[in-house]
Amino acid sequence: MDNKGFDDIEMQPPGNSTDLPANGDYEIVEKSSMKGMDENEISKKPLEEYIEPHDGPYAGMGKEELLRYSRGASWQIARWSLLLLLLAGWCAMLGMSIYIIVVTPRCLPWWQTSVIYQIYPRSFKDSDGDGIGDLKGITDNVAYLKDLGVGAVLLNSIYQSPQVDLGYDVSDFEKVDPIFGTTTDFENLVEALHGEDIKLILDFIPNQSSNIHEFFNKSMAGDSDYLNWYTWADEKNNWLSTYSGEAWELNSNRAQFYLHQYSKEQPDFNLRNNAVVQYLTDVLDKWFVLGVDGFSITGVKYMFETDTFSSNDQPAPGYVDDGLGAPKQYNSLLHDKSSEFNGLQHKLLKEWRDGKFNQFSTAGTYRVMLSDSDSNSTYARTYYGSEEEPEVDLPMNFNLLKLGDTNGGWSPSTIGTGYTTGIEVYELVKDWMDNLPSGKWPTFMLGHHGVHRIASRLGEGYARAANMLLLTLPGTPIVYYGDEIGMTDVEITEAQLMDVKALNDIPRWQTKTRDRQRSPMQWTNKSYSGFTESETGSWLPLPPQSKFTDINVQTLASDKNSILSMFKAMTQLRADNRPLRQGKVAKFVHNTLNIVSYIREVEKERERFFVAINFGQDMSFENDFYDKGQGELPIEGTILVSTDMRRNGERIQLNKVALDAGEGIVVLLDEIVEVDEYHWFQYFKPT
Repeated sequence: MDNKGFDDIEMQPPGNSTDLPANGDYEIVEKSSMKGMDENEISKKPLEEYIEPHDGPYAGMGKEELLRYSRGASWQIARWSLLLLLLAGWCAMLGMSIYIIVVTPRCLPWWQTSVIYQIYPRSFKDSDGDGIGDLKGITDNVAYLKDLGVGAVLLNSIYQSPQVDLGYDVSDFEKVDPIFGTTTDFENLVEALHGEDIKLILDFIPNQSSNIHEFFNKSMAGDSDYLNWYTWADEKNNWLSTYSGEAWELNSNRAQFYLHQYSKEQPDFNLRNNAVVQYLTDVLDKWFVLGVDGFSITGVKYMFETDTFSSNDQPAPGYVDDGLGAPKQYNSLLHDKSSEFNGLQHKLLKEWRDGKFNQFSTAGTYRVMLSDSDSNSTYARTYYGSEEEPEVDLPMNFNLLKLGDTNGGWSPSTIGTGYTTGIEVYELVKDWMDNLPSGKWPTFMLGHHGVHRIASRLGEGYARAANMLLLTLPGTPIVYYGDEIGMTDVEITEAQLMDVKALNDIPRWQTKTRDRQRSPMQWTNKSYSGFTESETGSWLPLPPQSKFTDINVQTLASDKNSILSMFKAMTQLRADNRPLRQGKVAKFVHNTLNIVSYIREVEKERERFFVAINFGQDMSFENDFYDKGQGELPIEGTILVSTDMRRNGERIQLNKVALDAGEGIVVLLDEIVEVDEYHWFQYFKPT
């Protein structure tokens, strides 16, 4: 490359760069101007004589020359301009990042976005032909759970047990009961569920054990290490068991009474004993290591009682003796001394939340805690804890368990009175939401293994409407197995009783038994509804074949207008639309003896949903929801899911909506656009 700055310039001036003049621009003269001069002559001349003035930067400048030019005004302006541009760009990117973080919807944890599916393991699917459901039966049907849109399974007790209370009398908290399988079977279930991105929540029963538990035997024998592991008293008081009768049982060896809030085969732990708490904490650790994603803590109301063992003195207001005689009924007294005493259970739950649950929540997935207190909403809200001391993530909300006939139609005095109203639904939902602490997450459920099925409480014609309600309310829905296909309670005779709660109170067994709602899952229209291949049948009876011929998974899955198809459509709709997952009930629009209706939305999002359900016994007259919405509703929308699936996609005018008894609709609302200050509106279908 031709560069006169280097090729034709003599770069050997005497002295160094500090000899250069302080001002003026110079350049080194060409060699031609030095011809005829010897080296001594050249070296004796001042450097300035070899340098010619220069009007700008040039190639080959020394460090000082370069620095001198850089101090010029034009170069400083250029540098600062570039720096300011760079700074402005950086600030713009920072501002945009902050804006995106602020406006982007928060990613909810799995336990807030999931539909939780509760499985009573004895009744889901029998894989080995003994007539009892087991873990492998669940594993074999994980694909069904995935197809339902389930995000988590709540598995009721599988611990080793003599099965007096069907798993809730635990003889070994660290082992799987052989009727359900082995620890390996459990690990296979966890792997299969996690493979489909489904979490597993396990029941945990810290209040009591079985009376054949090793620790209780040692406590009865007077072993000093286990002497105070259970709740013992020298004298009994008037406390009653939740399973009827006295809550105390005499042990002749110790000449003392032990407390049992449930059956006499279920002695209460002494949770004031640190050794007991440490043992139970170690049990949590074991199951977390096996992959459990959370626990539902059962019996939290009964974990602590007064240690003075003073009597429950107050009779329950409004209690009326049924005249059937002994045993004494639990609901005849107030239980301020023997349940939720002084809030001591909260301290232990917080310890577990802050301890084992948080410890394992760092391992890649949050470990969720549920609880089961059936106290009123005002007290149940306390199980959430506070921002500073969090406790239970999802205290179970039992409000909707009150819908309809709580005896499931099995009490002669209540047969045919199982219907509810739109107003009752509204009040039960609003009661929980009004008592929800700020920033906490609600749950709703229609049933569990301790209450009659929703299709029996309301009537079969309302099962679809109830499922639509559950899946469009705020928070996390908990679905009881079989409700997605409209299963009802089954007929049970006294000879077929399995439930210790009923066996302890034979005069009242018809209303006490929980066996009816625990019947086997109805898979097909084949023998025993496909639940088992046992020649002797299932552990509990099934409905008459004429009934499960139509109400079973196989039949309903092939019917696009079935309750099962509607359930799947609802879980998919919920998964696809943020307002139905995490939005609020923006407004209850119109609530009557028949109708409950409400708007679901998320602030600043265009898509909004309107839900209207008829829980009445008659077809509703045309409802003008547009007028009742007071400016919150457009005149039209599109039905996305209806209890009558044939209406899906139908355009509907909200000023004249008629719904059949048991019918419900979820409507995607047209967009409302304000066009002037007088609040005139135009309506547009969402894109």
